[in-house]
Amino acid sequence: MADPVPTDPKPGSPEAHWSNTDPTAQPPQPLVMGLPRLVLEARTRIGPDATPEQVAEELKAGGVDTDVESVRAVWDEGHA
Repeated sequence: MADPVPTDPKPGSPEAHWSNTDPTAQPPQPLVMGLPRLVLEARTRIGPDATPEQVAEELKAGGVDTDVESVRAVWDEGHA
């Protein structure tokens, strides 16, 4: 009988370096992504009329510890 197909990458391989056998152990998205990216994504979800106040509230609702002034500090007018 043939050996079963391994489910874990071979140690030392590039796949092993980047793989994660326990996705639940990953940190939450806000801890991985920076505030500028989170602000940009929230603005995209809210739409073109998004305000810094709306974005700050959405981020807070998602568990990000931020305030309106922090959002304004990374507000990129080029992505309006």
